[in-house]
Parts: sequence; structure tokens; C-alpha cells
Amino acid sequence: NLQSVKNVSPFLTSNTTQGVIRDKSALSRNAQIGWNQVQKILEALPENGNLLVWGLGNDSPFWDGVTTGRVVFLEDGDMTTNLIQGKRWFDLMIEKYPHLEAYAVHYTTKNNDAMYNRFYSHAENWKHLEMQSLPKDVLETCWDVILLDAPLGCCGLGPARFQSIYMTKLLVNRSISMCGRLIHVFV
Repeated sequence: NLQSVKNVSPFLTSNTTQGVIRDKSALSRNAQIGWNQVQKILEALPENGNLLVWGLGNDSPFWDGVTTGRVVFLEDGDMTTNLIQGKRWFDLMIEKYPHLEAYAVHYTTKNNDAMYNRFYSHAENWKHLEMQSLPKDVLETCWDVILLDAPLGCCGLGPARFQSIYMTKLLVNRSISMCGRLIHVFV
């Protein structure tokens, strides 16, 4: 179930000091994040830092252009939900932004009270949250910032964020042990 797209970002322009754009004007008007939030994330992300984003959307080209480091997007690849006019959100975004490095991942959780009760304060169940669909090189990259903005986790819809939160915890632990540096996580 792993799909990826990888090309060069057209947002890295030569008229910037280090090939990155960290300007409010580069953020899409359709972005679902405020500029104050963006500024906090940019403060934590070195211009050559690695950024992992759980989610894929209209602000993705902005995130792709804020660093010369690696930027990876992880999006729900479910074919039965998350459809717009018969297409997965992942496919729509990749058609719109083909230069992004993005992976469709598979979640095994659902957003409901039973699932919440199974994992909340029950660390013995957390091993069931590990995602097998993450690419090995995503697991082995030293991330500077992880932005946790997916999957859909409200209104009783989608898989909720149990797995993305747990996997972020594992990625942070791996990055600290492999790279010996602090990783910033934004939820």
C-alpha cells in the first residue's frame, strides 16, 4: 500500500538567500494553519533541517519550500473513506503538487470511544499502534521537526490520530538515539 512521489520543488528559488522561502506570502490562502503557528514551527526548523509532516494539503508546497533539507508528507491512503469525487485526497494532492515527496499510509484505527478506551492509559496496547506502512527510510531519517496534522481525528470520522501520535513518539526516540539531537513536535 506504499505510494510515493518524489521530484524537485519548484518553490526553491534562486532569489532567496539559501534557497528557502520563509515568507507569509508563500503560504497558500487555503492553508488551514495560522501564521503565528507557522512562525513557531519555522523558529524550530533549521533552514537545512528535515521536516516530517503527517498530512498533505494546500499548505504542503509551503512546507516543502521552507528548508533545503528533506521534507516528507504522510497521508491517509484509505480507498473507502477520504474520497472526493471518487478520488483519494492523496491522489488529488499529488496531481496538484507532483513535486512533493509524499507517501500514502494505512491506518488500522477508527475514531470512536471503544478505540479511545483501548489505548488511553493502557500502554500495554500501544504496540498495536505501530504502522507497518511507513517507508524504512522515513523511520531511519534524523528529523528536526515533526508536524502532526493528520489523519482526520474529529467528529467521529477517520482513523483518529492514535497511530500518528504513537509513531511520532517512536520516530522521536529513534532520532534522538541515532542523531543525538532534540526533535521538535508540533500537534
